[in-house]
Amino acid sequence: VRHDKAAGSYTILEGKAPVLRYNFRAVPVPPGVKGKYAVARSNYIHPLYGPGGEELTKDFSPDHPHHRGIYWAWPEVYYKGQKRDLHALQGVFARPVKMAPIQRGPVFARLEAVNQWKWGDKEPIVKETAIIRAFAAGAGGRCIDLEFRFTPLVDGVSIARRGQTHYGGLNMRCSSRKDQKIAFHNDKADTLVQRSWGQIVGVPPKGKVPIGISILQSWLNPEYPG
Repeated sequence: VRHDKAAGSYTILEGKAPVLRYNFRAVPVPPGVKGKYAVARSNYIHPLYGPGGEELTKDFSPDHPHHRGIYWAWPEVYYKGQKRDLHALQGVFARPVKMAPIQRGPVFARLEAVNQWKWGDKEPIVKETAIIRAFAAGAGGRCIDLEFRFTPLVDGVSIARRGQTHYGGLNMRCSSRKDQKIAFHNDKADTLVQRSWGQIVGVPPKGKVPIGISILQSWLNPEYPG
C-alpha cells in the first residue's frame, strides 16, 4: 500500500502493479469541469485498475460530474424534515476522520477508513466505517471485498434510493467501453439459494481485450437482494 500524504490517498498494489486507489481526503474539481454538481469529493475508489493497468472507472465525467469511480452514497438523506443528497454532493457530505492501521500480506491488503456524514458540512449525523480488502489476483481474476457500517450520531436520520425505487447505495461509474455489455440477474424470491449480481464487460480505454467487473452482494445485506 502506498500512501500519498499530500493527496490523502492510498493506493493498493500487487508487486508494482496498481490495483485501486482510495481517496480518503478531498479531490479538487479539475479545471474545465463546471456546474452545480462539480464539487470536491472524498471517500471513494478511483481509479480501479485492470490487470494491465487499464483505468476501469471514471471521475468528474462532464455529463455527471458528481459520479466518482466506486462510491457508496444515497441520493435521499432525511434529517430535521429536510431532504439532501449525498450521492450528488448537495447539502450533506462524507468527511474524513481517521484511518485504521493498514494490513498488508500475501493474501490481501486491507484499508479501514472512518468518515462522518456532515449535514450542511457542519453537523455530524452518521459515523461511517468503510473496509476495503483487495485480494491477490488468481487465474480467474481478482476479488475486492467492500464492507460498510453506518452508525447514527443523532436521532431521526433516514436514507433512501432516488424515489425509493431507483439508484443509490453502492454506485460505480465505469470508464467508457468498446463493445460494452451490461447484465443483471436476480433469482426468484422462492429460490432455495437466491443469487443476485450485476456485470459490465467491454474493452476499456487503452485496453486491448475485454475486461469484466462483476458485483455480488452478501446475502446478509438488509433486504437482500434489494
